[in-house]
Amino acid sequence: MTIYADAAGDSDGAGFCAWTVRGSELLLVEGRWSEAERRHLLICDLELAASTFGLVALQPELGSSFVYSFTDNTVAMAAMRSHSPST
Repeated sequence: MTIYADAAGDSDGAGFCAWTVRGSELLLVEGRWSEAERRHLLICDLELAASTFGLVALQPELGSSFVYSFTDNTVAMAAMRSHSPST
């Protein structure tokens, strides 16, 4: 299973989306950040949250034990790699 996530935090109504494909079906989860989240969190935090929300929402739908998670933010990616189990 592969999940791609992206976030924006630079405008009113900005939010996140995460998606995957199951056969010919697109599965996605999306949401909007609050004003406080946009004001106080860095884009790397928002990107990491988007990836986490995508994983939590979409993995149970597919039931896969192995997940590849993609983000376009290197700081969020580094956090995901360094905080993953070694086994």
